[in-house]
Amino acid sequence: MDRIIAARVYIRICELGSLSAAARALGMSRPMVSRYLEQMEHWAGSRLIHRSTRRLTLTAAGEKVLQKTRSLTQLSDEIAGQTERAVPSGTLRVACAHFTAMQLISPLLPDFLARYPQLRLELDINNHPVSLIGERIDVAIRITDNPEPGAIARRLGVCRSVLCASPRWLQLNGQPQTPDDLSQHNCLHYSHFATQTWQFYLPRGGERGGSGIGKLKRRDLLPAAGGSGGRLRHRDAPRA
Repeated sequence: MDRIIAARVYIRICELGSLSAAARALGMSRPMVSRYLEQMEHWAGSRLIHRSTRRLTLTAAGEKVLQKTRSLTQLSDEIAGQTERAVPSGTLRVACAHFTAMQLISPLLPDFLARYPQLRLELDINNHPVSLIGERIDVAIRITDNPEPGAIARRLGVCRSVLCASPRWLQLNGQPQTPDDLSQHNCLHYSHFATQTWQFYLPRGGERGGSGIGKLKRRDLLPAAGGSGGRLRHRDAPRA
């Protein structure tokens, strides 16, 4: 894991007094924040925080490490500030899925290249995850809640989907009224998502998980699945 990121996470934990609060402030999952704390304690060779059901308190070693991490992150920001003043040039390799490239990145390219005329952009468009190091990728744009350990991740937005079915499928199988009804339908899953359970946001608030039989999984392009009347599948919701 990146030690600078681990240091920033540790500082936020100390400031907010809670792993959950730090996770919300940083836009990370709580397990990821916990792993960064474990990394800091492994790096320091000592327990840094006493954990209890009510609050977190720093150990003596934790107090010293907090001072050091603040100096470390300040130095990192100063170095980054010098780099940011430089004019970007050279080749930037970006990996993303086909949908992301066509719908999100493509409309932004003219303005981006006009703003950075000395930059050459290479897009690696692929619908399966690639190795950032092995493929020499500088930036990867992915739809995920769990970026790979060690990656410097920044949240760009929220991806929501809607449930779709062909009229033929609904005529033959009926229209589901609740997430539980999906157990009676053959749903088309996207195999590269971390979970095959669809999460629904209910009109009155709250969330509900639901998924269908899932005999067919989508890997790259949607095949001609209408041979048996279509399928239920998630479709990316239109942007406002």
